[in-house]
Amino acid sequence: MDTGAPAAAAATAPTAGVAAPPEASPTFVDPDVPAGTGGGALEPGTDADAMAAAAAELACQARRAQATACTAGNVNNSAEDAAKAAAAAVVDGASLPLAPPLAVRKPAVATRGGKSVLLPGASRVVSLFWRISNAEPEAVETLLHDGVDANSVVGGTLPLLHAVEMGQRESISLLLRARADPNLASGRRRLTPLLVAVRKRDEVVLQALLTGGALANLLAPCGLGCVRLAVSVGSLSILKILLDAGAAADQCGLDGWTPLLEAAYRNNVVCASELVRRGADVNRPDRSGVVPLYVAAAAGRTELVHLLVQAGGDLILPVGRSSPLLAAASAGHHAMLKSWWLPFKKKMAVLRDLQDKKEDMVARLLMDFGDG
Repeated sequence: MDTGAPAAAAATAPTAGVAAPPEASPTFVDPDVPAGTGGGALEPGTDADAMAAAAAELACQARRAQATACTAGNVNNSAEDAAKAAAAAVVDGASLPLAPPLAVRKPAVATRGGKSVLLPGASRVVSLFWRISNAEPEAVETLLHDGVDANSVVGGTLPLLHAVEMGQRESISLLLRARADPNLASGRRRLTPLLVAVRKRDEVVLQALLTGGALANLLAPCGLGCVRLAVSVGSLSILKILLDAGAAADQCGLDGWTPLLEAAYRNNVVCASELVRRGADVNRPDRSGVVPLYVAAAAGRTELVHLLVQAGGDLILPVGRSSPLLAAASAGHHAMLKSWWLPFKKKMAVLRDLQDKKEDMVARLLMDFGDG
């Protein structure tokens, strides 16, 4: 019997092979950070939804492909087994394992008098989340001591991620001592606790997570890294903590967009300077060929351009049919062009390149360069 069609249909369902949440469970708000990579800098509120949609679409495609492979390789599998295998195919090492199906439960939390109330009969796992939300570390410690798994899942969210989002530092310490895995991603956007701590600029929690085993170089399943996010939120102190913990200055996501590109986009000279000092490659492009100097030159950011040129940024590095130099000229940043001082050999190379491209106007502007 061919089960390929029903298997593929089951695999494309949002909850195929994954436990449904309880009928009424605590509400957990995911951090307002981008959910993936879109080939450019992070734009809060705009790129976040687009990148989340793109990640979801990729996951659906993977489920369909795996479902087809499962049924082709073993025609005796049921549609349910194929759907579970397809869902498992998109769960990587930094993600959650599949949870067994849950029976429909009665509501565990209710709102009375404007306050959240834990109802009698609520599971201990739900109680753990509720105690974290209500800043009851003693109760959290009791539940963990009584055997509640620190890596239990409620509504697709792990207790540690929830505690970081709620800013409950005592509960975070208790969960880490109970062997909560700080490298597991969860929540609607599949983020790690470290990413949430970076987004909240919480240095204390960040240090606690790193001490508890969080990997500074780990990317979330959506492709977002902590170093890039630290630059995006503009926190030099957070950036230094991550780099000191072993994060790479050139850490990039699936689109190749590096932290230095993020700094150039946001005109963050301080973070850019720190990245360069820590060994970031100033001429490293993203997957479309864009380099930090091109971004800075096109925007007329003189201080940042000077920093990148001094660090070895190539003014005539091809970016499509353009270059950082031509981008600056095309955008009308002539004063910035005249302020650049180049060594004689570099100046001659630039002029020859401009002549080859018949950019006489830009060449005339560069004739005022000193010989350095």
